[in-house]
Amino acid sequence: MSKSRLPTTTDIYATLRIFLPLGLASLGSVGIGITDSMMLGRLGADALGAAGLALSIYIMLLMVGNGVLFPVMVLVSHARGANRSRTAPRIIRQGLWVAGILSVPGFAILWNLENIFLIAGQDAGLARMAGHYM
Repeated sequence: MSKSRLPTTTDIYATLRIFLPLGLASLGSVGIGITDSMMLGRLGADALGAAGLALSIYIMLLMVGNGVLFPVMVLVSHARGANRSRTAPRIIRQGLWVAGILSVPGFAILWNLENIFLIAGQDAGLARMAGHYM
């Protein structure tokens, strides 16, 4: 049986150094979302609904992009951990190519969001507002 080791203060500080910037960025993102909702709520239920409709497509595209591009971080970390520092820039470059290629259909979808919502049977006024929101 192996003994479990309790974290030392060095481990805790190292973890906090990683966590703090990520935690603050996440809090900032949540703050922006709350502010958007408060501002749109003042414009009325239709504006809030249109923003929710537009953001549902945006978040879907964001998650697809994250799912495809997150392995780039893992591959770069693995390469750097294995002391193959020359491999990391190649992996990053390929990730940028993939991001660029994925952005083309994403841009086309967001650019034509109003038409997509109309084809899907959404209310014309709501679709127009969602298109403007994007």
